[in-house]
Amino acid sequence: MTRNHALQQPSPRGMLGRIDRSRAALPRPRGGPVLSLFSDSEDEGDASGTEPGDGYRRIARGVEQIDISDSDPEDDGGDVPDTGTPIDLTEEDEDDGLREQAHFQREVSSVSAQVIGAGIPRSHEQVDFATTMFGVRIRRDDTVECTDTGIGHEYTAFLRIRLITKDLSGTVYLHGILLKRHRDVDRKESVSKDYQGLLHTLLPNKKNEICAMLRIRHGSATTSLDSTLEVRRLNQVGLVRKLTFANKSRAELSGRTRGEFYSKDDWKEAEEKGDLFCRWKYVEEVDTKKKKVVAFQIRELEPNECDYGASITTERKFELFRGGFASTRASAQGASSGSKSTSNAAPATKRKRTQEVITIDDSEDDDNDMFETFERRLNQFGKKQKVVEKKTVRHTSKSVTVHSNDGSQERRTHKVTEEVTSIRTRRPDFSYADLCAGAGGTSAGAKKAGLKLNYLIDLWPDACKTMKLNFARNLVQQTDISTFATSAPTVADIVDVMHISFPCQGHSLLNRQQNPEQDAKNISVAYGSFGLILRKAKPRVVTLEQVAGIMSRSDGQHLRGQIFELVEAGYSVRWSLLNFADYGNAQARPRVITIAACPGQTLPSFPEITHGEAPGLKAPVTIGDILAQVPRHPPGLMGHAVRRTLPAFDPDQPLRGCITSGGGKSKNNYHPSGRRDFNLQELAQLQGFSADHRFYGGVTSVRKQIGNAVPPVFAAKLFKGIVPALEETDRKMEAWAQVIELRAELRLRDPPPPPATAIAETSPLHRIPYTILTSAVMKFAALFGGVLLAARSASAIDFTLDDQESTKQAAAAIAKNMMTWYKGDESPNAPGLLPQPYYWWNAGAMFGSLIDYWYYTGDDTYNAVTTEAMLFQVGPDKNYMPPNQSKSLGNDDQAFWGMAAMSAAEVNFPNPPADQPQWLYLAQAVLNSQIPRWDDTTCGGGLRWQIFTFNNGYNYKNSISNGCFFNLAARMGMYLGNDTYFEQAEKAWDWSYMVGLINPTYQVYDGSDDTLNCTEFNHIQWSYNAGVYLLGAAVMWNQTTGDKQGQWRVRVQGMLDSAARIFFYESTNIMYEVACEPSGNCNLDQKSFKAYLARWMAATVKVAPWTHDTIMPLIRTSAVAAAKVCQPSASDGAICGSKWWDGTFDNNVGVGQQMSALEAIQSTLIDGVSGPVGNKTGGTSVGDPNAGTGGSSIVNPPKEITTADRAGAGILSALVLVGILGGAWWMVA
Repeated sequence: MTRNHALQQPSPRGMLGRIDRSRAALPRPRGGPVLSLFSDSEDEGDASGTEPGDGYRRIARGVEQIDISDSDPEDDGGDVPDTGTPIDLTEEDEDDGLREQAHFQREVSSVSAQVIGAGIPRSHEQVDFATTMFGVRIRRDDTVECTDTGIGHEYTAFLRIRLITKDLSGTVYLHGILLKRHRDVDRKESVSKDYQGLLHTLLPNKKNEICAMLRIRHGSATTSLDSTLEVRRLNQVGLVRKLTFANKSRAELSGRTRGEFYSKDDWKEAEEKGDLFCRWKYVEEVDTKKKKVVAFQIRELEPNECDYGASITTERKFELFRGGFASTRASAQGASSGSKSTSNAAPATKRKRTQEVITIDDSEDDDNDMFETFERRLNQFGKKQKVVEKKTVRHTSKSVTVHSNDGSQERRTHKVTEEVTSIRTRRPDFSYADLCAGAGGTSAGAKKAGLKLNYLIDLWPDACKTMKLNFARNLVQQTDISTFATSAPTVADIVDVMHISFPCQGHSLLNRQQNPEQDAKNISVAYGSFGLILRKAKPRVVTLEQVAGIMSRSDGQHLRGQIFELVEAGYSVRWSLLNFADYGNAQARPRVITIAACPGQTLPSFPEITHGEAPGLKAPVTIGDILAQVPRHPPGLMGHAVRRTLPAFDPDQPLRGCITSGGGKSKNNYHPSGRRDFNLQELAQLQGFSADHRFYGGVTSVRKQIGNAVPPVFAAKLFKGIVPALEETDRKMEAWAQVIELRAELRLRDPPPPPATAIAETSPLHRIPYTILTSAVMKFAALFGGVLLAARSASAIDFTLDDQESTKQAAAAIAKNMMTWYKGDESPNAPGLLPQPYYWWNAGAMFGSLIDYWYYTGDDTYNAVTTEAMLFQVGPDKNYMPPNQSKSLGNDDQAFWGMAAMSAAEVNFPNPPADQPQWLYLAQAVLNSQIPRWDDTTCGGGLRWQIFTFNNGYNYKNSISNGCFFNLAARMGMYLGNDTYFEQAEKAWDWSYMVGLINPTYQVYDGSDDTLNCTEFNHIQWSYNAGVYLLGAAVMWNQTTGDKQGQWRVRVQGMLDSAARIFFYESTNIMYEVACEPSGNCNLDQKSFKAYLARWMAATVKVAPWTHDTIMPLIRTSAVAAAKVCQPSASDGAICGSKWWDGTFDNNVGVGQQMSALEAIQSTLIDGVSGPVGNKTGGTSVGDPNAGTGGSSIVNPPKEITTADRAGAGILSALVLVGILGGAWWMVA
């Protein structure tokens, strides 16, 4: 294995050129705070809970907690009985949370060398470079190792140099961005009784991933990398390292970097020499007056902070995460009858002329006014277009007559445009979900903020009944959130905003830990479900609320775990301790609030403080303010209160205690009269509920619901602050979609007429609208500088479009060279196998191309060898599962042989001998053997990639396996006219779309891990995945009618548009493998993928003729380009390169390259051949409905595979699954 030695530089003996570092565990001073320590004094009740998840055993060992319940002497007994051990609340101080708030606000170290917004220090001069003590010259933007003070020891950090200065004494200083490995960001060790050891990391501990460490002023909107610079002396730095700032994934960068791909055994060498990558920044917000850190952020790098070639736009990241952003262009549908579109209208705007007045007279001013109304429409994910803004513009022409000295006159016209009205008609509906929703306090606030409630989940029956009294009943789901997290995902699960208030009892400092089992259950909810929920619902914004004790219980371990889950899912996140009294609540209620934003989504800020003693703020809300709003006669139990004899007090003050599940301590929370407690209605409104919010249950139950709730008055302000961030992202996505559409329009506009020599009038394709074809051909000609469609040169094969003889000769030359790789017809080799390193499926794909070759050209040169190979590899059950291929036998491998047999049946390829299984039988056998493998145990269905459990990839459910199943089932249904196969095809499509392999813009992702319930995707896109679904969808269109056919037409068009956009090089319309070709990192398999896209696009033309004018220009242009990179050989036909769009033979050759060029060129003959046949339309192949099931009456099997055959035919798959879900990335750029 080639090692990455970073930069070649001298290494001093004994130190190896690097700072010495400690490998010991990090000690922690016993008396000091570990994270942001503060306590919470209140009980949060039994709002909701789930079963413990697997993550609990890893992180929350030995945690203890109690399930708190209360009783009331006047309870009517109508509530659900509480469980757990009662505890005495009388001695607990409810203000502990406030007094411990300072522990959240970390002291800023006085020895910190970090400077916010610093420039060149006084008495320093800037220098261009410096030489380290090891003799290495360093400059700006170099990265060096350095030390950073942790707790009790020093460990290695990194400094990205931004500035080098020298003071008057000659001492050199390096100013730069401090970076730490993910495992070292806020690294701490716990010594609490609940948990001992290193605390949970905040970021995923990925090899050679480092994070920028920033410190900004609290409330500052600037979090750029240069907002904070760390200072180190020159003698404090060591080795120079290669660092890439990126927001691309590892997969997208793998073709241009080296350091991430050491083997597991070489982790130490990888850490010391491998390339480093920074994708995140950890931000501490400092209150400069208090000199304390009061808030935290972890944010993904912005594109403008990334190195060249290592970034993608935030809009693209949003699209990839959310599965696409529909076009924002307003359609003509819905316009008034007088509207008409204009060519110069903005792409996302519908232009409607409402009035036109033209007045011409002899006056000096001629006013020609035209009024136009622009409607801005927003098309959100999964939603209909909505008009969100209307603007009326007046265009005025001012004409004046200018008299000259010679007596002549000239009339001049000036155009004036002004905006007459601009009306924001409505805000788009942003969807909202609430988990552990309790009595609906947060949901009430979300509704008030204008969010659309989609679903509200809680396990407690009384809480669910309360929500049904206040919101639509169908929105409320009484279920365990772990059940929700692990159930099959649906489109309805996807929301814009999600709030979760995980059970807090395990974190509350009021908890006496007398019921450790219940504590463990409550704490484990987040560990077992959170990540799955994020991947399932894909919320754009996530908010969390938790008691302040989560920061101190177990030294903050559990909050760190929640932050980790968010970051691992790709979310940027901020968290801080907020006091709800600052937002209009009548009680001091400190809570840890977390806000997270998905990739590409603007991270919302915390809401601005509205109430307090500072100038400009409203006065704090008092008890009297709230009691004045309480109805005089509350309904039912809401008027219940316990009689007291306590001192009266002035209500013109906030509550002295916090409202808990028991209502709070009687010595603090009672009516100002002193004669009674607050009744339930008063408690509810003091907690921020409106007067009309209704509750279900008995006294104890309702009191607990109130005490557990997030005050709606705070929730409304929180979500009102989130809506502008959603709208900002929508505007960006809208503008981005306009650019994409504009580019597409420019590509489709008619160019000048082509030269007469390019396309003859007698061309059989002269009937095609050449809007696309001529545009692509002209650009292709400009790129290669040659004759337009006649690809003739000394170094390229002779190929002329529309000349059938030339096309067949070119195909014959390419097929001849392809067969030079095949040795299966030579003794002692086994028929049907390609030599290593080719896999078994590669051979099946190749024989599929030879069947196509006969179909297009009529040349039977390879028919005998094809038939021999296809029959030899069927296996003992005649279903293409030969025992000697079990180590690399996936459902897709089997399917490629089955689809080759299906093609043979469809084109009436010469049938095998009568005593051998026929083509239709073999295709049926493959399909029938795969139907029982449909796996509903995970992901809601789908085929696994691998058939056998011992193969890598068994837990991977991928697009090609399921796409082949869909493709084959649809084609089998068409051949036989059998609805059973169509049902199987529909099931495969519906699952692929539902689970997310096919996104709403018809991009096809590679696959997902079923151990994660298919909630995390490998987003890489391959051309053959798009092609296999395209043809299957086209067949389904062909075989359906009415609305169903219309639905399939939309899908076919979507698949076709997506494939044309992604897999055809820039503006040339030349097919290419976007994930690996530009970087030259396509592996052996991937070099053949274009063959299948070309094959299936051409077949689509036959079953869905309306696609002809879109598909054929793409195929024709690609065929010309493919011919350009094929070199003729006198003895071996023509050998072809890989990169068609490059225009030159790159000497990158193989079976895949030959297949790809062959399919592209021979597919140009599609107009001259008939379409696929069926058993009632001329098909001659014989099948058996029991084929592959063991019940067939098939005659003699093919000849037995000999020992020599087996020895020569084994194909190992050691690298078949290099890193699923991010792994297979090492081979692509």
